[in-house]
Amino acid sequence: MSTATWEMRPDDLADDGLHVVRTAPEAASAGDRFLAAVTDGGDAVHHRVLAAALDRYHGTLVPLTAALSDSATAGGTRLTAAAGTGTDADREALRELGPTASAADHVRDRLRRAINVPRR
Repeated sequence: MSTATWEMRPDDLADDGLHVVRTAPEAASAGDRFLAAVTDGGDAVHHRVLAAALDRYHGTLVPLTAALSDSATAGGTRLTAAAGTGTDADREALRELGPTASAADHVRDRLRRAINVPRR
């Protein structure tokens, strides 16, 4: 694994993104278990007001927990894409700036004395 110019390891970042994507089914399962627990809690409390509050809470959480799996997949995919984008940017910068850097090295090599040192 190489360290890119931006001081990140793109291979590690891409692997981490794939790991996050693989957690999506687990996230969906955890969300389903949470919703089931809220539903069971509403049935178990035997209190009309509290049961109604848990039902409203359940209704609020359904879209959020349904999106949990998709959010994990999207986040992991973005991490993997960022690794590729960073690597591509490094390659492009080397291609575009390589001649300029070589020219600057050539000029620097021709300087024989320190520029900021006072003359005697």
